Amino acid sequence: MLRKTLTLAMSALLPGAFASNVSPTELTTISVSLIVQESCMIQSAVEPSPVVRPSVSCLHGQPYDIALVTVDPAQQPAALYSSASAGGPAAPTVWMVGF
Repeated sequence: MLRKTLTLAMSALLPGAFASNVSPTELTTISVSLIVQESCMIQSAVEPSPVVRPSVSCLHGQPYDIALVTVDPAQQPAALYSSASAGGPAAPTVWMVGF
């Protein structure tokens, strides 16, 4: 009987002893990161033209900018992007989509 009473008394006192070291008003910080994957579809114009802009649609409304830029002459432009005419030398241009 004494053993049962002692066990009950200890079980009541021990959680209180451990809890006395922790104050409910203490704050702590945790590090949290969130990554939102963006998905954008870039479609070329129906007919290749230096004037018709490609269409861009982003799933989460990501801001973007479209600009017609000149290709650096030091780089080898892909034949697909070359807009040089047969009539004379022209700087090849491409549509650049920036996010």
